[in-house]
This record gives sequence, structure tokens and C-alpha cells, in this order.
Amino acid sequence: MSIGEQAGAGAGTDWHMALEEEIRMSFFGWDNIKDSVMLQGFVAEAAHLSNSGGDHDWCVKVAPAAGFTYLLTNPDGYTNKENDHSWIECEIKPPDKVNGVATATDAAVAHGMDLPENEKVWVTIVGAWIRDRSHSYNGKTIVPSDPLNLPTPPIPGMENYVGQVAQNIINGVKAVANPIGTFMGWVTGGVEQAAGLETDYRKGKTEIHPIYSILAEFPPTANNRSRKVNFMAFSDAKNLDPIQGQTAYTLPHGDESHDGEFTIPIMRGGTATKSQEQDASLSHLQLTITNALRDTLVIGKVTSGTVSEGKGFYRVTLTLPGFTLLTFLASRNLPTNKGILKIMKSAKVKSVRALFNHLEAGTLPMGA
Repeated sequence: MSIGEQAGAGAGTDWHMALEEEIRMSFFGWDNIKDSVMLQGFVAEAAHLSNSGGDHDWCVKVAPAAGFTYLLTNPDGYTNKENDHSWIECEIKPPDKVNGVATATDAAVAHGMDLPENEKVWVTIVGAWIRDRSHSYNGKTIVPSDPLNLPTPPIPGMENYVGQVAQNIINGVKAVANPIGTFMGWVTGGVEQAAGLETDYRKGKTEIHPIYSILAEFPPTANNRSRKVNFMAFSDAKNLDPIQGQTAYTLPHGDESHDGEFTIPIMRGGTATKSQEQDASLSHLQLTITNALRDTLVIGKVTSGTVSEGKGFYRVTLTLPGFTLLTFLASRNLPTNKGILKIMKSAKVKSVRALFNHLEAGTLPMGA
């Protein structure tokens, strides 16, 4: 029995909970704003497993750095702002298993993404910049008043299903009575606020979804002798995995192969050591280390392959030398052609140590 049929049959609170899960899973789809967009910033909320609707996405929220805050604003001018936080949620649905290990667990996310909050983890994320049509820029749930006339139509054959689910929710809102109370309590925080349910998909929040690659740079050790960098590349498994039911809309760029690439400047003559590698990619990691004029470059590239061909996942940890001022500025996309006195003046600090603290490196470079 479909959700719509359950609703029509008055199946108690079960169908309300089912509708809740549908909306949590972005039931009304996504708008693709731009492909292969880069986001840089600090991890704002630790990576976690989403159990919404059984989709088992890996999710992380990022506070965008200057130069990337434009990604908070959707094409209709609405800017992400939920609970006073201006963050961008980034999501990926990995394959069900990678080399025989299940990915739909908290432990898999903790090990695979390894993106804690409150540790000043700087990330460079590349992926699809999209608008979520089911969740608004300010945290409300969106139920389009005319779900069959959205810019992107549902998967053929699911139009009536989309319409029925939307109508069930809207009818429940109008009723503002039990047993809808449990569902509406989740949607708006209370039945008495049911009239506040959003119906304009144009107010949807922006996301990076799916993620194609992540480069996560951790602060150096206390003595700045080394630092850890994680790199991941993905193909998204949404609508393909057997553990997930079909949604009414196809996620843009699902089950595509992507090239994950990075170039990391390190102190001249330094090297990189690999560990904790999980490889279910098409090409495997191509890693080269080359000396440049003022530093050494660690260059990596991997082609993810697709989930449908049994590929679609790569992850590795690199151990690198600690920062110099030059490599730190390059890491943060800050100008490296200015003199240090000019940079200190711009940051309004009087010492290199204070500059590093101001720039959130958290330590003094060797030789400074």
C-alpha cells in the first residue's frame, strides 16, 4: 500500500511518520544551480549519517570562507540562515559497501569522512551546487502548493504519487487536528504553528549535493612537525542502492564518475606518507611530488568511477610536514605575493605567532 493509499484509508499515525520521512529525504527534489562548484571553509558541524527516509547520506555542514559565501544564496535571492547559522550542508550517498564494509553506519562516517567540529578543520569541497526544494533557507519544511508544475518534473510515472503526497500534507495542515499533531509537531514545532508550513519551493536552501571530492586539512601538531590531510572522491548512489527506495526525483549528477584532484604546497624538500587508504575507485590515486621554485607540490588525482559499475569511492590520509607561512597562505587561498609586514598589517597583528592565530592555523611555523 502506498503512502497515499495509507493516508486515504486513515491508517492512524503510521502514514504521518512515513510522510515525515519522505519530506526529510527531499521528496520534492532539487534544482541544479551549477555543476563542479568549489566550496572552502571550516567544518561547522561534524560529519554524520543521515537516516532520513533511509537514504543513509553522509553529511557535513560547512561555514563558508570569504569568497564562498555567495553559495549560501539561491537563484531567487534567499540566503541560508537557520538558528543564526549561515552554513552549507554537503551530502553524498556512498555505495552500500566499500570493499565489503558497510557504509550506512555512524562508525563508517566517523572513519570515512573523519570531519569533527571544533577542531578547525579546513575543507575544500567540490560538487554540485543545488537548491533543495523540500527544505527552506530558514529551516522550514516546504510542501509545494503545485507540485506537478515545478521546473523539473518528477520521474515519469510518479507524477500522481507526488501530487497525492503533497495533497495529503496540505489537507493535514488545513485540518490542524490529531492525528496530524505528531507530524506537524516535527514540521513546525507545534500544531498551532501549522499555518507556517512553507509552500514556495523558490525558498529552498542551497547545498553541495552530491559531493564529488573533499580535501580536509587538519591543524598541525603542537610542534608543527607534521599535519594530517584527508582526501575523498565519490560517485553518488542515490536511487541506485537496493537499501533505498525510489524517490520521485532523480538527484542531479547521481551515479556519475568524477575526477578528484588536489595540489598541496608543502615546505621545499618535504614528502607525503599515505595511510588508511580505502580504494574502490576506477583509476586509483595518482600521486606525484615535485619541487617548485619556493616550495614542493603534492599533486593527486583519482577517477571515482560509478556506483553502478562497482566503483565510486576513494579515501586516503596523507601525513605532510607542518606549515610554513607560505604554505599556510596557499592552503587558505590567501595572497602569497605580499610581504609579511603587509599581511600582518592587514590582519592587525604585531607578530607572526599572532598572525597564525588570527588566521586559525593555531601554531607557529618552523623557522619563524
